[in-house]
Amino acid sequence: EIGAYSNHADLKARLNGGRWDVSLELELDKYDKDTFQGDIMFKRYLSQYLALLGGGEYEDQELYAILGMAYTLPLRIEVIAYTRSDGKSVVKLFKSIPIYGKLSLDLAPKMSMKDGKYEGEVESTLNYQYSPRVKVGVFFKDDNKVGRTVGFGVSVRF
Repeated sequence: EIGAYSNHADLKARLNGGRWDVSLELELDKYDKDTFQGDIMFKRYLSQYLALLGGGEYEDQELYAILGMAYTLPLRIEVIAYTRSDGKSVVKLFKSIPIYGKLSLDLAPKMSMKDGKYEGEVESTLNYQYSPRVKVGVFFKDDNKVGRTVGFGVSVRF
């Protein structure tokens, strides 16, 4: 899936085979190369809801190894928790909420802690499903590095 908004661009790719899953996520805020970040995660599902994960994360022009777990909570809330090689602990949540017909709201808060310092980030997208592969919407992000931004754009799924 590729998303291009006036304030943000992202790419999400995922391959799944039985109990194995590989996902790649890249994002760029305000189209500034200094805000580029991405991660690749390899998951091994132990059950329908629980998976162990490992991979790498690129943030602040540094590459880190990650190790953690993923779990799907009731109401299909996806949780990913991991620790990076620099000691930073991260928890990501994701929930897509259908509002009415073709209208949906995606919520993705992220919390992290390193050396006793807490950082939080919230992303939300209000989407209209134009066709089975195309969504148009409004993207909102609030984080410590970029601040609050709102953008309009399109997301295409392949």
